[in-house]
Amino acid sequence: MAGVTSANRRVVTLVLDASVALKLVTREPGTAEAQALLTRDEERIAPDWMLTEVASGLVKKIGRQEIGRAGAQVSFNALPSFIDRFVATGPMLSRAINLAADVQHPLYDCMYLLTAIEEDAVVVTADDGLLTAARRAGFAERIERLIWTK
Repeated sequence: MAGVTSANRRVVTLVLDASVALKLVTREPGTAEAQALLTRDEERIAPDWMLTEVASGLVKKIGRQEIGRAGAQVSFNALPSFIDRFVATGPMLSRAINLAADVQHPLYDCMYLLTAIEEDAVVVTADDGLLTAARRAGFAERIERLIWTK
C-alpha cells in the first residue's frame, strides 16, 4: 500500500501494465524509461493477469520475428523479478465487469485500473487507450503515462 517515507514524501505503489512490462523484458522504444522505474523507491505490483497478457505479447513478437522463441522464454522467465507482488484477479472480476462497462473499455485493461484503485496505487502504462479510459472515468490520479523519446 502507499505510504509515507521519513521525509514525508509519499511513496506510491506502482501497478505495471503489460505495455510497460514488455518494455522491461524486451528491447523496444521506451525500454530505458521502463527500466528507470526499477530505480524508483516504490513497490511494483501487477494483477496476475499481466503474466498472460505479456506472454501473448511475446507470442506476437515471435510472429513478427522481433524475438526468437528462446528469447521470448528468457524474457518471460525474467518478468517476475521486476514485480514485488502479484495481485489475484479472480476476486476482482465482478467489479472489473462493472468498471469496464462503466468506462466502455476492455476488461483486461480495467483490471490494471481496478488493481490501482483497490491497492491505493498508480498504474504506469504506455497504452493511450487505458490512459484515456481512466481519465474519462474520473481516475486521472490513478494513472501515469510512460513517456520516452524516439
